[in-house]
Amino acid sequence: MLPKVEENFCVSTKELGSYSLKYTICTKSLQEDKEISRAIHEEGAYEPYSVGVTADIAHIYPQATFIDVGANIGIHSLAALQVGSNVIAVEPVARNLAFISASAKLMNKSNKIRYFNNVVSNTHQLLYQKPNKVGQQGDNNGGGTSFITHEELKKINTESANSETLSVMSITLEDIFEDIIMNADDDSEPPVVFIKTDAEGWDCEVIQDYILKLNKKIYVPYIMMEWMNIAISNEFCPQFEKVLENFVTAGYTAYDTINPRSKISNDRLYSPFDNILWVHADAVKIPNLVEKEIAYKIVYANGREGSIE
Repeated sequence: MLPKVEENFCVSTKELGSYSLKYTICTKSLQEDKEISRAIHEEGAYEPYSVGVTADIAHIYPQATFIDVGANIGIHSLAALQVGSNVIAVEPVARNLAFISASAKLMNKSNKIRYFNNVVSNTHQLLYQKPNKVGQQGDNNGGGTSFITHEELKKINTESANSETLSVMSITLEDIFEDIIMNADDDSEPPVVFIKTDAEGWDCEVIQDYILKLNKKIYVPYIMMEWMNIAISNEFCPQFEKVLENFVTAGYTAYDTINPRSKISNDRLYSPFDNILWVHADAVKIPNLVEKEIAYKIVYANGREGSIE
């Protein structure tokens, strides 16, 4: 049972992706959420290029299920839902799922989406919300929230470990796959799934077991991953080199999610930019994929400029 939330700030997005998709989304108040909700109200969308990719994949794979790991208030889930995909929104903060549910009801598509109030990892265990520092991303929007073990929590703050800290169970991607297989209408063909992960740096744990797995029961043509934390810290992805190797061995190539959606060089995979789109060799290609590497200028949060080759 999801908590009740106010529906005072439900709006339509601007047009997104190659098919000019628009959808309804219920946001938090701008006082509560100074990042995602504010961007939606002031600019018409949050991460419009990445959401446009999700919408485009949903268009060319109408039979696929979309798994949104770290769904927050549903900017990706609702885009896929509007196109007509079956959606599984996975999010450890139940209040965020409640906002997605409110949006889905307004879209008359509640029957096409399911909610998993969990963390996705490569283990099954009870995890606890890591306290955010004041001013840290996630302090005001329910995103940017990490979950850690009880032992790790005690090392940070004994008082927090003994208080009513938010706790959730972790599940694996394989758990979600098994659920999809069990609920599939047609078992003659492997189900098709496309995935977005935003696991606050722990995305390698989410995906690496699937990439290594042989004789896969589910086909995943597209995987979108938040990449910044993975690229800048071995803490989050200690097997970084092996994960890259496994993606290539499994037939995936990395592309940008911005326009142009160009191929990413091996060197750039070590750069701390936001999202990467892994495209399988057999995937139906979404519009505007560019089969060459393009250099462009980037501006970091501190204002420093650089170029990426």
